[in-house]
Amino acid sequence: MTTRQKQILTALIDEYIETARPVASQILAKKFGLSSATLRLELANLMEQGLVARPHISSGRVPTDKAYRWYIKNLHQVSEIAEPEKEYLNKQIQGGQDDRQLTQSLVRALAQMTNNLSFSLVDDDFFESGLSQLLHQPEFTDYELVLGVSQIFDTADQIMANLMRDFTDIDNDVNIFIGSEGPMRRLPYYSLLSSRYQLPTGQQGVVAMLGPKRMDYQRNIALLNYASQLLNSVNELTS
Repeated sequence: MTTRQKQILTALIDEYIETARPVASQILAKKFGLSSATLRLELANLMEQGLVARPHISSGRVPTDKAYRWYIKNLHQVSEIAEPEKEYLNKQIQGGQDDRQLTQSLVRALAQMTNNLSFSLVDDDFFESGLSQLLHQPEFTDYELVLGVSQIFDTADQIMANLMRDFTDIDNDVNIFIGSEGPMRRLPYYSLLSSRYQLPTGQQGVVAMLGPKRMDYQRNIALLNYASQLLNSVNELTS
């Protein structure tokens, strides 16, 4: 890609993440001070590279899975979450709760903060929160996506078990699955973020977040990474 194509693609993805609507070429042309003809040519090049698609002939463009993967790879760094968000997550692990309650509290907080579905699996304990928030996202006027949510609940414990099995390192890295990647092969409209942790008891677990592919990756990665760090260090923080 040329430098200008990278800039256009980044702007298109940012706009789609914010609005959940196919991005009209006029919006991008105005942003970059380009003629409509020049912008359409650049979009055509991006389509040929498999980075943008057009859901309908009369609609704007949307990013493809390949574009999201490029976008995540080129995030300059994992952003720091805002101090109020840190304070809110820190409060979830206070108050004399046991490990099970702490994990539930963090899962619930992540769902509230992101409007995505959050999960955790610790040995045989499975927690989830955020279905109502997820269903209020704009995508869920589409019946096929609503149907996908029921499939998630049918297979969520198996997805989490697979993550426990396949990703064994406790290194605070966030694993990112876009569309049909990894354990999400039957759920192509969503992305899944996951991170492993180890509680003071020695129990290992996975905390994960699932939402539309247009989720705010930079913020969600930072939130999940911080939540995983809290669970790893919960003994020190609550003593």
